[in-house]
Amino acid sequence: MKINYLTNDGTEVFASTASMALMHWHMRNAPIAVSSGPGVRISIGNPIPGPYDELFLVNVIADIERNFGTAPQIARELFDKGWYTVLPNINDHRDISRLVDNEHVVFYEMECLKLLHWLKLNGDIAFLSVEE
Repeated sequence: MKINYLTNDGTEVFASTASMALMHWHMRNAPIAVSSGPGVRISIGNPIPGPYDELFLVNVIADIERNFGTAPQIARELFDKGWYTVLPNINDHRDISRLVDNEHVVFYEMECLKLLHWLKLNGDIAFLSVEE
């Protein structure tokens, strides 16, 4: 799968999976902690869970709600941390594209793709291209 999208501010994103594309969107929109002292100001990005972490979609949905005041529905089982035990061990984003025949990986990627389409329909993504 190849995903390309363009945000309204002109940022172009290329990703090999829907979950990675969604992670890039989330990284751009997640709140940033600012620490300052005398003459020093440092912006620190908060740690973001990886795409197959049980907290990833929870954080993405919270980010969408913060930005839009509402969020799309996703499959309820994705809010159950026990569901993530059925996934194969994914240590690297390159592993995801090699697991496209795993039904749980496909299900998860389709849910991430639904979120990307929702973001496009609601104006946060200006252009979205998905090639299988």
